[in-house]
Amino acid sequence: MFTTTNTTREKALMAAAAADRALKRQVCCKSQYKFKCFSCGEMIQRGDKITVVHEGEGMTLRFRGSDCRNGLAAGETCFFQPSSGSKRWVHIGCNPCHWDWGNSGPGGEPRLYGVWTDWGAKIESEFAEDYALTGRWDMEEFLERNGYPQEKYMSDRIKHAVTRFQALWRGHFTKSHPWALKQKRATEAINLHQQQPPPKTTFEVGEEGEMLYDEDTPEQTIFSFTVQHKWTSEEFGENYVVNFHSEPRNFKNYTRHRLRVLTDICKEHKRKVGIEAKVTGHLNTAPLMQQNSAASAASHSSITHQHAADLYDWRYRYPDGTVVE
Repeated sequence: MFTTTNTTREKALMAAAAADRALKRQVCCKSQYKFKCFSCGEMIQRGDKITVVHEGEGMTLRFRGSDCRNGLAAGETCFFQPSSGSKRWVHIGCNPCHWDWGNSGPGGEPRLYGVWTDWGAKIESEFAEDYALTGRWDMEEFLERNGYPQEKYMSDRIKHAVTRFQALWRGHFTKSHPWALKQKRATEAINLHQQQPPPKTTFEVGEEGEMLYDEDTPEQTIFSFTVQHKWTSEEFGENYVVNFHSEPRNFKNYTRHRLRVLTDICKEHKRKVGIEAKVTGHLNTAPLMQQNSAASAASHSSITHQHAADLYDWRYRYPDGTVVE
C-alpha cells in the first residue's frame, strides 16, 4: 500500500501495518505457485517455504508503507521499496550466488560472490544471539536444534556441474580417439628406440647448396653455390667463402649461422613453390608463386560456389546422388 503526504493517520497506520506484514512474508512465507529455484535447481512446490533474494536484477518499484510525513511516531513508521525480477525467491536455506568480475570495488577479484537473503539475515542474527548465550559455534547443530533446513550453496552446485562437465569431456576425448592414442604410443616407442640424426650445422669445402634472395618480391631468385674455402675467426667463429654458379667471379663470405639460415629458408621456399629438383645456376620463382596463388584462389572459388549450390539445392536425393522426383 502506497501513501501520499496528505494521507490521514488512520490510512497511514493501515499502510504501515501492511508493509510490516509484507516484510515478514519476505523473510519466510509459503509459495502460492510452482516454479524453479535458481539457487539449488530444484522445483518449488505450492506450500514450500521461500524467502526473498536481494540481488537487484529487476526494476525498482515505488515505496510501500508510510513514515513521519503522515504524522506517525518512530515506533509506528514502517516502509520498504520492493523490486521485480525473475530471480527473487528461493527455498529457505538456499544461498544463491552470482559471478562478478571484481570491478565493483578496490581489491576485488573475479569469482562467485554470495547473494544476501532475508532468511540468511534472520539465521545470522539468531545464531549470533545463541552464540552469545551458549558459546556454541556450530551452524549445522544450531539449524538442527531449531528445526531449520540445512544450508545449500549455489556455488557448490556450479562447481559440481563444472567438474562433471570436465570429467565427461576428458572421458569423451580419451575414449573417442583410441587410434590417436595408439599412434602416439607407437610414435613415442619409435622415437625411444630409434636415435634421430642431429641436424646439419656445418659445411665442407666443395659442398654445393642453394640460397634464396629477394624473398616475396618479383625478383626472388634461387642461386646455387659451392663452398670454396673455410676459415675461422675469433670474433665470428667459422666462416665460409662461397662461389655462385651463375656468376663464377662472384665470391661472398658468410658465417656458419648465416649460411645455415639462408639454406633452410631456401628449402622451405622450394617446398611452398613445389620445386623438388636441384637448382643449378639461378631460377626466378616469382611466376611459380603467382601460378600457385591463382590455382589456390580458383580452387577456393569453385569450392565456395559448389557449397552455395548445395545449400540452394534442397531436393531429397538417393544414396547414389540421384534426385528424388
